[in-house]
Amino acid sequence: METNEKGRSGWHQATPKDDTCGFNHTPIIRRIKSAQGTNHKSACNEIPTVKPTYPDPRYLPGRVLKQLLTGRRFTHRDSWLELGHSRLADSIWKLRKMGWPIQITEKTVSTSDSGRSATIGIYWLLPETIEAEGATGQRYASECDGRAA
Repeated sequence: METNEKGRSGWHQATPKDDTCGFNHTPIIRRIKSAQGTNHKSACNEIPTVKPTYPDPRYLPGRVLKQLLTGRRFTHRDSWLELGHSRLADSIWKLRKMGWPIQITEKTVSTSDSGRSATIGIYWLLPETIEAEGATGQRYASECDGRAA
């Protein structure tokens, strides 16, 4: 997996200088086929080999996954404006725990308050992941209407 200019991987926020990033690799390592002897660096840069599970389509992680399964690159601003969801990172974290290899690209933008610079995360799924989910993923996306019971 590639890292961006700040040295952050698409899997989580680890820096290349420090192997003690604080991320719990146990769920990931368990999912990697030959995890025996896997160290921090390889665990951070490998995508789990198990099939991801789908969250309940009525709730926010499901509604976020719908956006990603349609090929969108989704930001916190998109989440707030379109879903009324102010905690996109939490939904991304939950989806990653369910096995979804969500990528992140960071972009520096100007803020609306004073024009200061801020770094935002843009979340997305690889086309191969979307393709691998095929009709199941598209059927799931159509179920995500956002009405919780």
